[in-house]
Amino acid sequence: MIKFFIFLFCINLSTNSFADNKVNYFKDIPIKNSNGFYQSVIEIESGENDKWEVIKKNGKIKVEKIDQEIPRKINYLSYPFNYGIIPQTILTVEDGGDGDPLDVVVLGEKIKRGSVIEINILGSINFIDSGDNDLKIIAIKKNNSIFKNIQDFDDLNNNYAGVIEIIKLWFLNYKGKNKVYYDQILNKDETEIIIKKSHKSFMFYINNLQQ
Repeated sequence: MIKFFIFLFCINLSTNSFADNKVNYFKDIPIKNSNGFYQSVIEIESGENDKWEVIKKNGKIKVEKIDQEIPRKINYLSYPFNYGIIPQTILTVEDGGDGDPLDVVVLGEKIKRGSVIEINILGSINFIDSGDNDLKIIAIKKNNSIFKNIQDFDDLNNNYAGVIEIIKLWFLNYKGKNKVYYDQILNKDETEIIIKKSHKSFMFYINNLQQ
């Protein structure tokens, strides 16, 4: 019985999926893993219309609700990519954000909700949503079968023309006409500066909670 339990535990670790939702995805998952790679928590699988999110208060993945009752659905084309957060980050109001974790678009094959994966940051696209900066980090899953050897936006444009434009077009329209506005594209280095600053904001937030 003990051996069987250990076997199941090893399976859960190897898949990097915490589908039981007992983990705090916001605080418990390190921003980088032991190999030094950034990590992402997948909230929404590609092909979905339901809007799931990591709740900052308790770190659980819940479906977003309108007026606390009606599950929110995206009334547009389904998500053409996986979508999630970079754990242990906060884009603060002072920095023009909404005080939530950094959003990340993960290109490639469909990834199960609740998965924790290694990612390679390519860059980011900043939008303006209700007056706030709405930064979307663009990344690929490490060792994915589709976007091989892609390191940044230059590689992406040279090998997969049109992908960035597709992402921009989707975000500009998924909430309806003239709800979201394009601001700027940031390269890999600029994006990683924001990630590091957002991690410092997270640490400040946690330290204040513990006082």
